[in-house]
Amino acid sequence: MLKKPLLSICIPTYNRELYLKRLLDSIVCQKEFTDTNEVEIVVDDWPSKDNTEQLVKDYQKKYPEKIRYFRNKKAIGMCPAFLEAISFCGWEYARLFGSDDFMHLEALKIILFAIRDKRPKIILSSRKEISTNYEHMDKNIIPSISTFNWFNDFSIYLWYNDKKKYYDKANYFTFISIFCFEIEYYKNAYNHIINNIGYSESSLKMNYFNFSLIWFAKLYISDLICIIDKPNLVICQPHNHWWKLDKKISSDLMILMLYIKNNYSISSNCRKILNKILLWRWLSCNILAPIKNILTKLGIYTKLVNIYNRKILKKY
Repeated sequence: MLKKPLLSICIPTYNRELYLKRLLDSIVCQKEFTDTNEVEIVVDDWPSKDNTEQLVKDYQKKYPEKIRYFRNKKAIGMCPAFLEAISFCGWEYARLFGSDDFMHLEALKIILFAIRDKRPKIILSSRKEISTNYEHMDKNIIPSISTFNWFNDFSIYLWYNDKKKYYDKANYFTFISIFCFEIEYYKNAYNHIINNIGYSESSLKMNYFNFSLIWFAKLYISDLICIIDKPNLVICQPHNHWWKLDKKISSDLMILMLYIKNNYSISSNCRKILNKILLWRWLSCNILAPIKNILTKLGIYTKLVNIYNRKILKKY
């Protein structure tokens, strides 16, 4: 007997046909998708100018009633697409997933277990940043050992003094693919931030980190959060780090950090973590990005990345 629908994987996309194929393949190969009706895929297209529409339709033929596709008549932009993709979800939980990332091959099994176990408001997954070719996507990339951490107070995890983990904590604010959340909680938080905090709907849609801002808007100490440390359920593209200070994304990150600082009773260590996030972004823009550009012009950067990736793949 098929189980009750539980999870929607919401994928906003624009001109990422090859990346999207890799992501879809990493989902449909999992038996939690093929053997039950607990998981669906929702693709929100801006619309793309490449072959994305036909690609999704091909998958829909293979998996009817499991994949839904929404194509806008005109480009709505990246930030509104995040929220729009979630709005199409009608199931109990949603997983917002960047179309240039892909899943560990046991991700659905682990996420569904976490949902069934204690029904948390938010689930945060670990991730691995790696530039890898499609053919390298196999079970050997990441070891399948799962560590579930349950917190009724998210600050217990985020704010406690552990210098080794501050970088991982920082990225819980900035990578869309690591979030899974209860839809009812999301709707309440969305209404709260519009009606009680004075953040207009139009301005919210224009903030790159709108998804994080909403989730943290109404997070009570009593709300259960699940942190999954291992395995790294999301394999991310590292190019997402190369932001520029003159871009709107940097000011949006500042808005998110200030919101958290101003609306939560956080420790001094927490403030250090948030400041390190901003410092790292500043260093990335002003120091690391120029170095990357120089190495790229010299033809050295790609070679260094390939050497690094080979070491990562060999390690696992």
